[in-house]
Amino acid sequence: MAIPLPLGIPFAPGAGTSPLYLAGRKDELSLIDQTLNKIAKPLDQGRLRQSPMSPIIIVGPRGVGKTTLLNYAADRADEREIVVVRCPHLRGEDKQAVMRGFVERMLSAYKECLNISDEVDLPDNLAVGYDINLQPSTNYIRVLEAMLMEKPVALLLDEVMHYDVELLEMMLLENKQLIAQRRPLAMIMAGTPALDARLRQTKVMFACRFQDLRFNLLDAQDACDALKKPLQQRGVKASDEAINLLVDETDYYPYFTQLAGAAAWNAKGEATEIDLDTAKKAQAVMQESRAEYYYEIYEDIREVGLLHSASQVIAIVEAATEPLTPEQVAARLAKASQDILLGEANKIFDKLTDLGLVWFDAEAEVKPALPAFFTFFKKQYRPVD
Repeated sequence: MAIPLPLGIPFAPGAGTSPLYLAGRKDELSLIDQTLNKIAKPLDQGRLRQSPMSPIIIVGPRGVGKTTLLNYAADRADEREIVVVRCPHLRGEDKQAVMRGFVERMLSAYKECLNISDEVDLPDNLAVGYDINLQPSTNYIRVLEAMLMEKPVALLLDEVMHYDVELLEMMLLENKQLIAQRRPLAMIMAGTPALDARLRQTKVMFACRFQDLRFNLLDAQDACDALKKPLQQRGVKASDEAINLLVDETDYYPYFTQLAGAAAWNAKGEATEIDLDTAKKAQAVMQESRAEYYYEIYEDIREVGLLHSASQVIAIVEAATEPLTPEQVAARLAKASQDILLGEANKIFDKLTDLGLVWFDAEAEVKPALPAFFTFFKKQYRPVD
């Protein structure tokens, strides 16, 4: 059930949207600001005095705010007059055409940053023609180098787990050289946990030294703030009882906090206060929306034929008397299935992680990605005899 979003609402449940208040990501925002500050320094013949920071990888399940962080980076880069080049996809059968489109996106971003009309020619040093007879890397690097001689550039790459491996590898290698040469370049990549496998496929060994931002759920206080602070900024009061009721429906999941906030905003109507009765009205809408979202995850797992494996993983995680690592869960899955090898079990576990069944953080402790989804799954799943 889609929640209507009236004008002026301070919540933004949806793909790639940015809420009025971004809760619980202070460390992540700080690292992004540091990275952008580094490349916004004065240049000496197109170079910085110190090297830029290494690329940032943002990894998390869908709905936790990865694209929101990219939006934040774009806004902060604009404030610093950094050229922002965004790329939501980089794949296709014709790699030359794909890179041609990306180079055109880069030049368009440069014009936008400098408020240059599309009808106005670029300066000579940037008027680099695209030669179809050259390798994609040659065209990419000569355009990017020309841009970096004039302005700092932030490459904000979303959904990177779907990028063409060859083109991604080329970009990583070329960008590494530019960063090593102290060119004013920042690179921020975002994706679901499948991004790790995509980077391994590139065989770019230095990727292990990228700056990793990995996150999933908010803590209790941040979930409360995600609801209370946007309301306060709009002059709307909310009782502690109302906030606590709404937070209980969120799983501390960023997307659900936005759903809960939007439902409460709609339920209050023209009122300037959200009390417990209003929160209860929003709760019913929220529960329906949450169930629909859980069903989408369930269907995603069904479509790839992994419902039985998901059921086994849930049983393994819930039966554990102590925290399990991904390797332990995969090993127990292989043992429980008997008909699959450990390598296949690892692939299944990775896929289920990417689909949002489970999650593990820097401590490598496997947990439900969404705690209440385990309960939903067990009610929904009917094993095939």
